Order: sequence, then C-alpha cells, then structure tokens
Amino acid sequence: MGVTYFLHCKNCGFNKKIKLGVGFFGLEVPEQAQKDIESGKLGGEIKSFYDSLENPQVLAQRAVYRCAYCGDLQNIPEIFVRGENGEVYKHVYRCKKCRKADLEIVDTDDKLPSLSCPKCGKELEIKDIEAWD
Repeated sequence: MGVTYFLHCKNCGFNKKIKLGVGFFGLEVPEQAQKDIESGKLGGEIKSFYDSLENPQVLAQRAVYRCAYCGDLQNIPEIFVRGENGEVYKHVYRCKKCRKADLEIVDTDDKLPSLSCPKCGKELEIKDIEAWD
C-alpha cells in the first residue's frame, strides 16, 4: 500500500506532493533501483558492492529526505543492497538542488506532519492524503 501526501505552506504557498511506500505490487521501486545500480546511474560505489555479491537483494521504497544544507525536500527511494551473509550497503544521495551529499531521511511516521517549509521555514500542513495500490 502506498500513500500520497499533499503538503502546503500557508505562509508562502509552497506545495509538495510526496509518495511513500511501494504500492500493492511492491516491485516497481526495487526493480527500477536495481536497474539504476546495474547501469551505474547511482554511482560506482553501490555498483561495486552489488557486483561483488553472489546473489544481491535490492530493497527500496519511496522516502522523504531533507538536505542538511539547503533544506530542500526530496521524494526519492531509500535503497539498500543486501548480501546472503548479511552485508548491507545503504545508498547515499547528493541533493539535487545544491549538490551536497548530506540528505537526511525524514522519519515520516513522526515528522511528516511537522516538516518546515524549505522556502520560508514555517510549518507545512498536510492538505490532502490519498491511498493507492
């Protein structure tokens, strides 16, 4: 099951649509992540780790990240590669806006309703919620 949140800032008018989860079938996000790893799109470090494993498993779901530098909110997959012997690699993203490598995942269960606006710093409100499969 997936959920879409529509966030809005009453102060400056900022809007952001955020999708979380993987939906009923649950394969779209991990399959795309695996393709991105194999093609090298996500960088050499994760590809090297993936290629070094005999039977790697890619785990991925949509998540919300906040940049520690510019405050931008990004809705991108949280990606892990796991090996048969318990080895785990967690992919680290660069901010698409400022290119710094300090994106921090937002604990959506507790913090999504109290996120601050990346434009003005005021609290965002959840304007609407949709569930999808």
